Amino acid sequence: MSESAARRTTSGSETRHRRAAPSREDGNRSPAPGGREVLDAVRDLADDLGWQSEAVAGLRRTADGWTATVDVVETSRVPSTTDVIGVYEIDLDDRADMLGFRRLRHYIRGRGDNDRDH
Repeated sequence: MSESAARRTTSGSETRHRRAAPSREDGNRSPAPGGREVLDAVRDLADDLGWQSEAVAGLRRTADGWTATVDVVETSRVPSTTDVIGVYEIDLDDRADMLGFRRLRHYIRGRGDNDRDH
């Protein structure tokens, strides 16, 4: 896996993440990562952002790259059935570099994801 380096800005909620592409002697661009590599990149991004990720709930190929859906513990509570879970969507380019992310919804773990019905 390639090394990663994060550059974060304090203004707004923008966070950029760059993954160093493997170098090739012939100068050609390395092939686009497959689903497994993108999953690894998403997990690395969650760690870099300081998220306690529960699961990568979805991953799909898009025209511009990939979109992943990640369940994150936003607030840990006792008992854990009252944890606040956030559902985030992360957009990545075709090299698994993060383009941006957004929170889709949040819910209390023990109550289920009731926002899906609304």
